[in-house]
Amino acid sequence: IWNFMINRQQLLHKENKKHMSSNDMCKLITSIKKDDKYKWLNDVANCSLQSICRDLGSTYSLFFNKKCSYPKFKSKKKSKRTFPLRSDKTYFRNEKYITIP
Repeated sequence: IWNFMINRQQLLHKENKKHMSSNDMCKLITSIKKDDKYKWLNDVANCSLQSICRDLGSTYSLFFNKKCSYPKFKSKKKSKRTFPLRSDKTYFRNEKYITIP
């Protein structure tokens, strides 16, 4: 989602349109999930996808306020294999296992 949204932001910039806010990106997730190419997103928790959009939105806000550089695409080779997860329904069964509903 991170790379998809950065690409969408760049397309809007080339068309001289206003960039999307984090709320706009969250609303776009619903239409993306309906596309056959991105059907696999239905298996991912919606709160995780929205969290990524909020993080990207705050990164763009920092960029426009000149507090950080432009957001970069994430690489499959260099980036950590992580995803955001709500912790209110996550249970630790023991030292080695976590139950995620």
